[in-house]
Amino acid sequence: MGAEMCIRDRYSYDGRFLALQRSDTLEVRRSSDGGLVSRYQATAFALSPNSLQMAVGDEQGRIAVHALDTGKALYQIESAHAGAVFALAYSSDGQLLASSGADCYGKVWQAAGGTFLHYLEANRTNASVSYTHLRAHETPEHPVCRRLLEKKKPHTK
Repeated sequence: MGAEMCIRDRYSYDGRFLALQRSDTLEVRRSSDGGLVSRYQATAFALSPNSLQMAVGDEQGRIAVHALDTGKALYQIESAHAGAVFALAYSSDGQLLASSGADCYGKVWQAAGGTFLHYLEANRTNASVSYTHLRAHETPEHPVCRRLLEKKKPHTK
């Protein structure tokens, strides 16, 4: 038997939970005893800075937001992307959620309820998103970027 590939592991900001992603399976476990809280099929995830929520993206382009401590679904964005969701990131104040996907778009949503705000077309499909000081930022490897919050376009995609 081969070992499962570890894609990404993250502690919640308060340290109470650990999210473990292996291939396309994401598990959330309690840090105190390793007990399983929830399990998802996921291509991407992000933990909110207040340690209350987790956003999960999937192969079908959906984004679901769950309560971190129970796994209960809070809301879902059905067609967030045309194709897989590749990356998710909360802003440091937890007000915004950024996503990128196979459709070559970076999108910004209100974290409370998932209202779409704006998008930016990327120039390649394997882009990621992240926030620093309430602004998305750009790295040479991943150009879905600072312009997400600077350049607002009407939603037509």
